[in-house]
Amino acid sequence: SLFDTLERSEAQELISWSSNLPSTADTRSAVTQRLLSRLCELHANHFKSGAMSDTVLDKIIDRIDSLDAALNECEGIRQTPIPLSFGRHGLRCLTIFLAALPFARSEE
Repeated sequence: SLFDTLERSEAQELISWSSNLPSTADTRSAVTQRLLSRLCELHANHFKSGAMSDTVLDKIIDRIDSLDAALNECEGIRQTPIPLSFGRHGLRCLTIFLAALPFARSEE
């Protein structure tokens, strides 16, 4: 969990900082990137103090890099616009479904 990796005060600061932001995809992305950046700094400081070996640090950095790559891929998907024809088709299907719903719900 977040409290296992970060100090309690740092985790509380991140949680309170993120809870004060409006809940949009951009702010969630900013919180995630800030958390990944803080985790990199934290592990680098552990390495500099001698509390961590080179191989452990390399594995941690690889995992954080893979999380960052996944986040970037998700951002690319999120920012891809939906084609107009998909939106129209979805709206028509939803309209037909909602129009037919009372007939399916009625008992004869």
